[in-house]
Amino acid sequence: MSLPENSFTLKNKVKFYDPEVSLTGNVSLVYSENSELEAYTVHRALSSLTGRTIRLVNLYDFLFFESPYVDSRDYILGIIHDRNQITEFLDTAWALENHGALITCLSNVKSKGMIQLFNYNDELCEINIALSLLRKISELSNDKRSREISKELEEINSLEDWLKEKIKETKLGREIILSPVFAPARHLINKFLSVNVWLYNDEHIPNQQKEVQFITTSADILVTRRKENELRSNGINVKETLLDVDPILAPIYLTLLTYLFKEVKGGL
Repeated sequence: MSLPENSFTLKNKVKFYDPEVSLTGNVSLVYSENSELEAYTVHRALSSLTGRTIRLVNLYDFLFFESPYVDSRDYILGIIHDRNQITEFLDTAWALENHGALITCLSNVKSKGMIQLFNYNDELCEINIALSLLRKISELSNDKRSREISKELEEINSLEDWLKEKIKETKLGREIILSPVFAPARHLINKFLSVNVWLYNDEHIPNQQKEVQFITTSADILVTRRKENELRSNGINVKETLLDVDPILAPIYLTLLTYLFKEVKGGL
């Protein structure tokens, strides 16, 4: 696919925020299905770059199973973009006297109790939150991988040329299967594209699909290849797309790729 000279650009859409949140100590990160990209970016980056762990808790597990047992001294970081879910999170945190922060892409949200509010409403808000928190984490360590990620984030505006080249190689109009590394990108890909998106371990991938695109990285390609062979044995034509980038950045880059594809193509 050729791109016109006056094609859509990501310039001024990819931004870095600076929410004053704690990512050290005893932290519980509460997320919902529409904030998996941000939550898993934080979880994976902290583990890989600093060796630290953070408790990653689904909102409803937090509300119904864990919140009564969470030490009130723990820092609770919520990343939630649904208004009703935000109310549930804030009410529970207030009742239990939790302290922490809420990051959201919704406006007209009021904080409550000891939860500090950071809200943004840019078009690529979820992606920008993930990038912003990743930058904070990369600055906590001075090892080689952290420095490389920091440098890549500093040069994020140059990413667009690479993405446009990938659009020419990638058939995003097909049904999509995501490898384990890309699983957190599923919600936003569904948001940007009008195609079915499955995870590598979904049991209900229809056998009648004639052709699917399996998107993977070199980090999890062995898992991908096993699943591809299984699908091919069921008569499905599998096309593999390899995005060979750092696994921490990979889901973010894929969501940017699908967003740019949507804008260039004018939707599917």
